[in-house]
Amino acid sequence: MSLFSFAGKKLQACIACHKCAAEGLCVHRDDFEEFRRQYMGAEAVIVGTPVYHLAVPGALKAAIDRLGHTLCSHRRLVIPRFTKVYGFLVQGGAPRGGQEYALDFLIRHALLMKGIPVTPDLLVSEVAGICAQAPHGASLAEDVNLLDGCRHLARRVWEMARLVSAGRAALRGQLPPEYFG
Repeated sequence: MSLFSFAGKKLQACIACHKCAAEGLCVHRDDFEEFRRQYMGAEAVIVGTPVYHLAVPGALKAAIDRLGHTLCSHRRLVIPRFTKVYGFLVQGGAPRGGQEYALDFLIRHALLMKGIPVTPDLLVSEVAGICAQAPHGASLAEDVNLLDGCRHLARRVWEMARLVSAGRAALRGQLPPEYFG
């Protein structure tokens, strides 16, 4: 298990130059490759993010855009079947402060990348992730229901990642090579 934090990282936005189509490498030289390496080595990804003005922060958006381009454009837009398991926690400062938009964006990203978004137990979650609210200066650490939901989410992501990994291993000779690339 590892953690990647965008705090203090330098990530430039994708410029859609398609230079990554040749070898899968981005022309920008910043902290993206560290993110990409961790992403590629993971069976499961839990994204926790604040919501700023109805969207995910710019660094996360830049990383997602560049991830899609560098992993897919040199494959002629055929996306490998990564089957990564995803869990999401988004936090905003007000009810209906854009958390649902950010969550929708992240779910769509997971599906585009041939991933599997999972949810914790429905009684402690939104439709496919956790949307939290903390007014400016408030702490989420005191919200016992939220913390319980986060534990459930982490457990469900781990369980599903184990199931997917075992299934891939059991069906190695029967699945297309895109599952193992």
